[in-house]
Amino acid sequence: MFDDLHKKDRALIQSSAVSALSYWEDSVWRFPVETAGHGHVQMNWDVEMDDEQSLVDPDWSPLLDDAKRLYFSVLYHNKRKQLKLLSIGGFSSAFKYLLSWMSIQANECPTFSKITPEKAEQFVKTVVRHKGGDNPDLAITTDSIAVYVNMLIRLFEQGATVREFPSAVVPEHPFNGRSAFAVAKLQYRKNSQRIPPVPEDLFLPVMTTATRWLNGPAFELMAAVKEYSARMGHEIAEPGPRETALDRTPAPFTPDDDRAFAMPRIDGFRIEWHTIKRRLIGQRPGMTMRNLMADLTGACLVVLQGLVGMRVNELCSLAAYPRHENGLPYCVVVRPSLSGREEIFVIRGTLHKTVEAPTEVEWIAGSRPVGSNHIPLPVQAALTLQAIYLPWIGPNSPQLIKWIGRQGGDLSPQALTIAQVSKLQNRFIDKYVDVLPEYKKYRISTHQWRKSFALHIIRSDERLLAALADHFKHLSIVMTEQAYVGTDIGLLGLLKDTLLMDAVQMLEGIVLGGQRYAGKMVEIIEANMESIEAALPDGPPEKVREELKFLLEDENFRMFGAEWGGCFFRPETARCHHELTGHFDLSARRPCYQTRRADLCCSCSNLLISTKHLKFWRERHATNVAVYKENLEAGNKVVADVAKSRADNSAAVLRRLSKLLNVEEDENASIH
Repeated sequence: MFDDLHKKDRALIQSSAVSALSYWEDSVWRFPVETAGHGHVQMNWDVEMDDEQSLVDPDWSPLLDDAKRLYFSVLYHNKRKQLKLLSIGGFSSAFKYLLSWMSIQANECPTFSKITPEKAEQFVKTVVRHKGGDNPDLAITTDSIAVYVNMLIRLFEQGATVREFPSAVVPEHPFNGRSAFAVAKLQYRKNSQRIPPVPEDLFLPVMTTATRWLNGPAFELMAAVKEYSARMGHEIAEPGPRETALDRTPAPFTPDDDRAFAMPRIDGFRIEWHTIKRRLIGQRPGMTMRNLMADLTGACLVVLQGLVGMRVNELCSLAAYPRHENGLPYCVVVRPSLSGREEIFVIRGTLHKTVEAPTEVEWIAGSRPVGSNHIPLPVQAALTLQAIYLPWIGPNSPQLIKWIGRQGGDLSPQALTIAQVSKLQNRFIDKYVDVLPEYKKYRISTHQWRKSFALHIIRSDERLLAALADHFKHLSIVMTEQAYVGTDIGLLGLLKDTLLMDAVQMLEGIVLGGQRYAGKMVEIIEANMESIEAALPDGPPEKVREELKFLLEDENFRMFGAEWGGCFFRPETARCHHELTGHFDLSARRPCYQTRRADLCCSCSNLLISTKHLKFWRERHATNVAVYKENLEAGNKVVADVAKSRADNSAAVLRRLSKLLNVEEDENASIH
């Protein structure tokens, strides 16, 4: 629908759509986002320029036209892996900063075609000075600087797509082929800070209070919502499992007239569970209900995130409609265990991260013996949310969790956003949780619940790291380690054991012939096969596996996975560390993730490739062949040469795999 607008004459595209929400001529481009909890992504072209004008003013129209062409090509014709809309925010901010900087450099850098490596370095130094400086409180890090560097590299890579407009083409690689992170690290040394878990002294009272709400105020508030909705004329669907409990709850209503009623009060809490003034009770029931529903929603969100560990956008994706025949919301599924002795509760939502397209996935939320009436706390939270928002759930508003706003007498809940999740959680804590003085002003970010969940799971059972990676929908255990283990000594030891078993499995496959691999490491292992076999005992595979584990642990070998292959890590041959520092770091115990990439790993003796990596190499080959042809035709020899090298490298890997694994590949796949 939006093909090739960036290549057409300006007069022909002004009224052309760039998205379902915006046109080329608009000063703000808006893009609809499917990911739950997010509003529309937008690019505002009203950028402040150095002459107190705006980029949308007539004097800057040539630069604006080129900028729109480049931005459009990055969004829809990216030379790398296609960007997701939610990933383009960093690029957009950096791009606008560049445009403003170009206005300051108008005499030397009036167009993108004037961006040379010297000007690019000057730009990055300006970013570092402006964004970082000497202020330790500023949030800028090496990774943040890399966003600005990467933006310039992307503009260069898009040259072939806008070659009809020379002023929009960055003529040469702005950093002479260096990666964004390498450039950023040379310019700025402040490393990214890990998000901490919720402090234990805060987690426990917050979770305790939230779970008490599910077993007390929740029932009275559900009854109040039911009564209020009936009086306001809202249609209520058939009750679900938690709503039926209302029949056993004493009615808390004392109507003063045909519309007003007294709100319930709950004993036993630090403060009253709602703070509505007596004079308003019966006069402004909408405001009263709004406050109560927001508070209970905050408690439910704490329980769901803290005890299931979902990302916040996954939490926002939970749907109540269509409901199951048993009244459960769509997002709650109960199924028998493999033994048939237990019932497993799962929460069903949508995964957006680590996948190409939104994918429905499940998270285990608890279990119970068959015949038991126990309902796990996260499921109680989901059922409570369904009960209080039941009048507003339907085919046009299927979301389980809603935002009711702060104004207006009548209630009209809308889908919840990520910012509102954090707001409701912290509002609940501020109003109802008795915390230590040092946490009075503490604000919990939504991702901290996920970090706490991970640490609690691993510390409860050291064998669950792989299961946690699966629960978190991570591509590999390494991802779980990098984001959630950090420098926790106990968890690092557990990770070490897991990576050791991966190495044992790999070496067992080579020695016993159960799996075949390609890569330089295979040649080294095969060259030493006699000595390896001599060190192994005769006997069943279990005995051989145990001895392999002992040998590898003694030599400190580990296997670190990636899309393109496994790293049988040895520091004395690790090319990733050599690229970063210029020498082999013999103290290293894992790959260097800043520099680790497919083409570098292919030159490393630590690499092993098996059939599970075929998809990556096939896609890499096809992508780079296409990039090579397009840039060769456009006369962009630098990019064409890089693409040719990567395509030839991929073809060589595929040919090697085809011979070892009996996989059919094109023998003439290399570019000649």
